[in-house]
Parts: sequence; C-alpha cells; structure tokens
Amino acid sequence: MISYLGSATELLLCRYELPKPHDHNSILAQHESSLLSEARQSLSKLPSHHGPEYDRTVLPLCQPIVEAIGHQMGYDAAVSAGMPRCLINLYLISIMKLDPSWYSEVGGVGRKERYKMEDKAVTEVGKCLEEFIHDLGAEPSVTAPIISDEMWHDFVANLPAYDGGARGLVSMPHTTLARL
Repeated sequence: MISYLGSATELLLCRYELPKPHDHNSILAQHESSLLSEARQSLSKLPSHHGPEYDRTVLPLCQPIVEAIGHQMGYDAAVSAGMPRCLINLYLISIMKLDPSWYSEVGGVGRKERYKMEDKAVTEVGKCLEEFIHDLGAEPSVTAPIISDEMWHDFVANLPAYDGGARGLVSMPHTTLARL
C-alpha cells in the first residue's frame, strides 16, 4: 500500500500533528482543515481503522488530504519567501481547479468567480512574464524562439513556404481560398 495512506491514517487518528498554517484564514488552509474534518468524522463512525468499511469510506479521502496539506505548505512557503503576489495568486487558482466542487460548495467560490480570479492572475503574471524569465537567468538555456518578439519575428520570417505542389488540380483565386 502507498505510504501516504498510512501517514494520513496516523494523522486522522491524531497520532501526530502538522505545523499550523501561517494564515488559518487562507482558502487553502480551510480546504485542508475541512478535508481532515470530513475524514475524521467518517472515521469516528467506524468501529476500527482496519477493514473494508475504512477502505471504502476513509481511504479514498487520504490522497486528497495529503495533496491539500502539500498545497497549503507550498502556499505558506511561497508567501514566506516573498514570492510575487501574482505568482501566488496563479498558484492558488490552479490548486482551486483541482477540487472545484469543494471550493464552490464549501469554500464559497463559485465557478464564475474562479474564472475571474484565473483571468486576473494570468493577466497579472503575463504583464511580468519577461521580467520573471529574465530573473530566472534562463536565457542561455532557452532556444525556443518564442522567448522574445524579435526572435519570434526572425523565426517566422525564415520559415520555408510550401504551396503543396497541387498545380492544375484546383483553380480558385486566392481570395476564395482565404474565405475557406
């Protein structure tokens, strides 16, 4: 059996505790806490943490719990490290998309609001993307022409043009082809 199942079970049985989130009010902290509570409530109704009932009702919750813990810890680490807020917001919305039903039903963030949050996060990151790429110092390692407008323009200008060699088979003016 995968080791996270045993670790999650030990956590659900309160045999150990995790560090408290830096921001208990963050949506990721609420998600983590809610999943743990849900699993503990299911576990409390069982005679034991061994057996088919546990396997059917609690074990399926273990992977999402472990992932939620990791997402929360990643969020805390990014905030503590002073990551740009736009990157944190993009991370946050990407995590929210992994469990949209919880964020809608329990977290109170509906689909339309998540779409707006994602649009805003992507737009903000897009404004700073060149700066982030530059700050990474990745230019010497990146050969893709899309990393700059100039390289992209040169790439497109030097692409070979092919006409397909279908001479005489179809006789349509270029304006007709453009409408197709």
